[in-house]
Formats: sequence, C-alpha cells, structure tokens
Amino acid sequence: MNDQNNKQTKGGQTSAQSAQESSPRVKQRVPVPISRPSVTARQAKAQPAQRQDMPPVRRTAPQIPQSAPGAKEPDQQKTRKITSAEMSVINSSRPVAAARSQSAPAARSSGAIDADFVGNSETRQMKIVSPAGPRKNARTPGMKNGRPGNNDSEFKKNKGEFGRGVVNNSVKAVIYIVCVLVVSGFLSLFAIMVGNDVFAFVKDSAEVTVTIPEGASLGDIAEILGDNGVIKYPSMFKLYINLRKKGADEYLSGDFTVSPSMPYDTLIATFKKAAAARTEITITFTEGMTVDEIVDRFVENGIGTRERFIDVIQNYQFDYWFVKELDELIAKNPNSGRRYRLEGYLFPDTYNFFSDSTEEKAISRLLDNFNKKFDENYRLTARQMGFTCDEIVTLASMIQKEAKFNNDYPLVSSVFHNRLKNTSVTGGKLESNATVQYTMPKEEVQLALSLEDIEKYDNAYNTYKYEGLPVGPICNPSLNALYFSLYPQDSDYYYFISDSSGFNLYARTWQEHQKNRQKVESESGT
Repeated sequence: MNDQNNKQTKGGQTSAQSAQESSPRVKQRVPVPISRPSVTARQAKAQPAQRQDMPPVRRTAPQIPQSAPGAKEPDQQKTRKITSAEMSVINSSRPVAAARSQSAPAARSSGAIDADFVGNSETRQMKIVSPAGPRKNARTPGMKNGRPGNNDSEFKKNKGEFGRGVVNNSVKAVIYIVCVLVVSGFLSLFAIMVGNDVFAFVKDSAEVTVTIPEGASLGDIAEILGDNGVIKYPSMFKLYINLRKKGADEYLSGDFTVSPSMPYDTLIATFKKAAAARTEITITFTEGMTVDEIVDRFVENGIGTRERFIDVIQNYQFDYWFVKELDELIAKNPNSGRRYRLEGYLFPDTYNFFSDSTEEKAISRLLDNFNKKFDENYRLTARQMGFTCDEIVTLASMIQKEAKFNNDYPLVSSVFHNRLKNTSVTGGKLESNATVQYTMPKEEVQLALSLEDIEKYDNAYNTYKYEGLPVGPICNPSLNALYFSLYPQDSDYYYFISDSSGFNLYARTWQEHQKNRQKVESESGT
C-alpha cells in the first residue's frame, strides 16, 4: 500500500507540475493541513503526499465523471467508484467546515481534491478534474468571480469598511458642528456690528458735514452718509427707516452737521426737522473782494457773525491741499505781517446758502470752489515757473486790482513778470498802488497814491519800499486773473498807468511812462 501510495505520489507530483505549468495565471499557495484527533501520526505525515497525488476535484452533480491520469483530453469527464483506501485518505484529510473554505484556494492551486460526496462509503463518487485546472467560469468553493477568495480577509475587509464608516460619520459630525459654530459666530458678530451702527452704542463723536442735494431720496441720503463715514451700512439704514416708517417723500437739501454717534432715528430726524425753519439765501461775491468785504456780505445776509468768521479764516483746519501748504509757509515765518490767512482763496462766485449755515460751512463752500478752479494743471505750471501756489495767487490778486478790464490782464501780468525777471530796471520793486491801498482804511483810499501814503503805510504789503511780491494776496482774484498770472502776454513793458476811464497806458522806459503820466493828468485836469 505504501509502495502504491509512493508511486501515486510521484505520479501526482508529475500531474501537479504539469497543471501548474499549463496554468500560469493561478498563483501557487501552500496548503495548510488540518489534523483531526482521529488521524494517526503516520497518516498525518503522509497526508500532504496523499493530497498531492490526488487529481483536482470540482463540485458537481452526484454523477461525477472520471478522468484517468495522463489523459489526452483533460476537459472530457468520466466517472468511477472510489475505493476504500482512497476513501480513508479523503476522510482523514477533510478539514472542518470553517477551515475548508479557507484551504480551498490553496488546495485548488496545488491540484488538491475538493468534492461533494453522496451515497454510502462504498458507492460515493467524485468528479475528477484534470490537472490542467477547472474550466473557464466554473464556480468552486472558495472562489469569487472566478478568483480565489478568503473568508478571513473578506471579514477583515468588511470589518475595516465598517470601522472606516464609523470614523467618516464621526468626522462629518465634527465638521458639521464646527461649521454651525463658525456660522453662528459670524452671524452674532454681524448682528452686534449692525446693532452698534443702528443705535450708536460705541461710535466716534466727531462732527461731519454732509451736503444733501436737492430732491435726494432716502437711498441717496444713505449713500451720502456712508461715503462720509457717518454710517457703515447704508442698506441697513434704508431698511431700518422704511420699517420704522420714518421716511419722507422729500428731504431738505443743503449742508448738515451730523456725527457717527447719532442713531439712525436721530439722523433722519435731522434732515426732516429743519425743513420748515430754514430759508435759502443767494449771495454773490464779486471778483476782487477782500476778506473783510466777504465777511461783511455774509453777516449782512444773516449768516454767522464777524468774529466767528475771522476766527475760522485765521485758525480753522480745512482739509484742502492749498490750505495745508499755506499753513506750512506761515509756520516758517509767523511774523511775516500777513493780514488774513485765507485772503485770495475765497473764490468769488454766486452761492446758495441756508440761513442757519455755520461759518465753517460757508467758508468751506468758497474754498471748495477755489480747489476746483485751481486744478492740477495750474499747480504744475506754477512749479515749472518757479512759483508757489500762494505766490501765483498773490500775483493774480495784484492783476485783479490793477486791471479794470479783461483785455488788460495779460499786459499787466507781463509788466509784473518783467520786473520780477529783470530787477535792474526798477530795482526789483513792483510799485503797485493796490498793494499799499490794501492796508489803508477805506475812507483814506484814493485813485492816486501820494508819496505821503507810501511812507505812512510802511509794511510788508508796500511794493514801493520792498522788492518782489507782497507778503500775501490783496484780494480774492477771478479765474481770468489766475490764468494770466500763469500765462502773461509776451511784451517788453515795464510801466503802466490807468486813465480816468480805467484803461491802462503802457511804457517800455521811464521816459515813456512820464509822457503817459502827463497825458493822464492833462485829461483829468489835475
């Protein structure tokens, strides 16, 4: 029996090797034998050899075809009865139900037996599959979709997938909670910020001047307040006023002084409350008016007081580039003798004011107009000519006072520019009567300036006694005067004198100028 088994073992090995060579797709796995308590040590030792000489078995119907070892057609199936010796070996090598499914792929890969048995021990049959391997798409125990399977690995895989599912759900829950908290935090912060803007719990108390145009709507007012930093949320302002039903069909136009510390209710009430009490006033400031004359015109029309106007003109910190530049200039020479800080910058024009306008608002309107007229091109031209803005305004104010008609503006400007360039002709002195008359009392001012007046009013504005431009503008010039101070006519005149009608006579030399003087005196009868 042992000899027979040995022969079968060699034959089985040969068949197994052929099956492995003919089936390269199947990876070889080492079978794990499972011993039963009833198997003897000798049988357990011979078990691997007995499993190797047995041809592979595929589970089929009770009728199992048999294929003899070494058959030429491995796919053709035949049936035969199993002998008692073979049955004993099979019984001794059958694993338990749980282990059989695990060892099936390994047994199949090495040519082991896998079969269902029916009938008694003498008539049990099995299907012998040739060593070449099972047919394509055949289903065998331990196989999944035609490939070897493993119950333990699938269990672990399912267990791992279950664990990953639990972890994924936990992560999703944490992310959801974090998102809810973050969104809630942002909403709470936004609600606090909006509430502070609506009710002005903690806001800046600085005053801001806003201008509401004629026919402005609630949306326009909200945008104006937002642009000026009074409120942060114009859309909320509009929504709040509509919900509170405190809006109006029409709002008052004009300048208003408000503050970010004012709640929405107070802000909208400010624009509505003063509507019935305010009246609009139109004031015209002519070209060449001085600060004193402009202030008097304001007070005469019921706007502000003279004392407050002078204080604003001299000290108020307006946010304009030319005012800042002027303040720096004055700070370098505080004892220059300048009469009014903003003389020359209160642009003459026609304005509409409300009767309750403050002095700051009124002066700001005039400065704003100057800022628009004296644009970047004027500033660039002045720098290229070597003049500061204040020097150009000062020169323009002298042109304004010395030229009665527009035709004289470019020639008067050329006379002053020529004297400033060629100081040898007049010693660098501009000798303008208007500069001396600026500091004289109104009742003493005359068309002709006497030598006594020149000596009497000895100050920084006296261009007969001091070279160059006066210390500051002597009036508030027009746009034409500003223009021709930058673009004088090209001439060689150094002198001029006005006749009784206001026209000027120009001369190149001192002798020509004396002839013109005699002509004017003869016409006037003096």
